[in-house]
Amino acid sequence: LLLNRCMNGWVELDDQVREYLVYRGFTASLKAFDQESKTDRTSNVDRLVDTLLAHVSQHEFTLLYAFWNTISKKYFTTLDSSQNLALRKIELSLYRYYLVTCVQGGRQDKVHEFFEKSAKYLPSYDWSDWYSLAFIKNAELNERFGPFFNRAWQDTFTVSLHNFLSIVLFTSPKPSLLNHRAE
Repeated sequence: LLLNRCMNGWVELDDQVREYLVYRGFTASLKAFDQESKTDRTSNVDRLVDTLLAHVSQHEFTLLYAFWNTISKKYFTTLDSSQNLALRKIELSLYRYYLVTCVQGGRQDKVHEFFEKSAKYLPSYDWSDWYSLAFIKNAELNERFGPFFNRAWQDTFTVSLHNFLSIVLFTSPKPSLLNHRAE
């Protein structure tokens, strides 16, 4: 019942957005909105995770950081202390996953870039034991880093990221447009 009510709210809101775009003459925006609406078969969480993982796989630290920061400002500001602890672990794992992906892809330059920028972007994390990652041959065999190269760890992280974001988005305030009802 709640899901149906939510879906009906989305459909009603989508119709209002279309009406507004037509009224304002934003035909290109309407076309883009309609196109994205037709292909909208995944949850918001799936799209967030897909975007994060795409930035990881494409070795785009600046975009990864910016996107995570955007999500953080929107959804993580009201978390309680236990959720903040989980958030910190997820964020640390996300950046570790990024580093592992860079090493697996032979992109030591991106590992170096990460550490150059991490001092500015991520000063609250201690990366001292990770600085050597770019210089270790066969890091997947290294006792310290090997577990992070294991597919099981990577899959577990991806599921944990998805689950965490699902919980946060489900419990977060809805966009203000969803609260708006035409009188």
